[in-house]
Amino acid sequence: MSGVPVSGVPVSGVPVSGAGRGRGGRGDVIDPVSGGGARGREDPGDREARAGRRPQGVSAAHGFDTGAYATLAPASGAPPSWLPRIRRETVTARPGAFVPVGLLGVAGLAVLAITGYGVARWDLAWSLLAALAGIAALVTAARGWPLVAFAGLLVGVVCWSFVARSMVPEAWDLAGIVRLVLGNLAYAVPTICGIVAGTWTDARRSARDSVRVVAERRWFGLNRRESEPQLPALEKIPAARFFALPDGRCGHLVVAGRRVALVGATVWPRGEYDIGGNEVRRDGRPFAPGTDDVDAVVDDLRTWAERLTPVGATLRAFLTVHPASERPGDAVHLDIPEVEGVRVVATERFVEEAGEFLAAEPNLLSVPVLEALLPLLAPPEPDADDAGPR
Repeated sequence: MSGVPVSGVPVSGVPVSGAGRGRGGRGDVIDPVSGGGARGREDPGDREARAGRRPQGVSAAHGFDTGAYATLAPASGAPPSWLPRIRRETVTARPGAFVPVGLLGVAGLAVLAITGYGVARWDLAWSLLAALAGIAALVTAARGWPLVAFAGLLVGVVCWSFVARSMVPEAWDLAGIVRLVLGNLAYAVPTICGIVAGTWTDARRSARDSVRVVAERRWFGLNRRESEPQLPALEKIPAARFFALPDGRCGHLVVAGRRVALVGATVWPRGEYDIGGNEVRRDGRPFAPGTDDVDAVVDDLRTWAERLTPVGATLRAFLTVHPASERPGDAVHLDIPEVEGVRVVATERFVEEAGEFLAAEPNLLSVPVLEALLPLLAPPEPDADDAGPR
């Protein structure tokens, strides 16, 4: 599809970001730890535009790989129906750390309450030492040191046992034993729960830190095959992130929230296309190249569904069919239903249908889904054709 014009601008594939070159994304940039957006950092592409090196309104992918000018306008020329849903440009990473931090705070207050009671009623020194050890255990757990946290728990339990000795019954009656056990559990249980909450808090923070680069850029990977030139039109969805795929029939994977779209592109000759049995038909006759295209995209969708469904992603694949040229005589007419989650769409329908699917969560970055996509950020292996003397 090299040279397929999009809104009057010839595009040779979709340029995507190479490692360490440039910064994608327009509008607000999220701080993936706090979840808030902050302005003040200018897109380098906008500086290029004002300097006259490229026109205004081109994709954030400009210059990252092929250097092609990719416009943000869909081939149909009309704004997509999902565009009014985009009410703000900021994105938010979820799940956040609010729940584990809240539980950690409750556990800390419980530890302080029980040790404070020990200070007032039983033993000042040992109660204070137990409080210090318990709070230290919670803090170290939240900082990512669980072994140190459990060591603090043991120290705190030992200190609290000296406080609880006043609860030892003079005679070994059942009520006295129950009171002694409950007195020790009153300290141990909130401390253990706080360590669990602290470890959970650290895990959430680490996960958000690991996807920080995905929050700050839009395009990733190295484009190695024919790809859909209208992909940049989906940048209107603030959460959309674009990954070039190293293998398979689909050239790109686009994620927005928990929605994941695999995108492939192909060129079919003029004709009327439908499905007959398990084959794509052209003008009523089996069309083997079309059947091969659809089968390959179905295989890609199954492969990625195995990887991403466990983390809560919903997947769909789009195979965009381009005509051989813009001449009316080369028009392609499609009447192909969805095949195992794969939508075969005409060029002018791609932005509408893919955007409709992805715009369900336009401002959400799903941390679990993005974590599962992090292997795509690894530098690609060089092609054998590209390997030269070292």
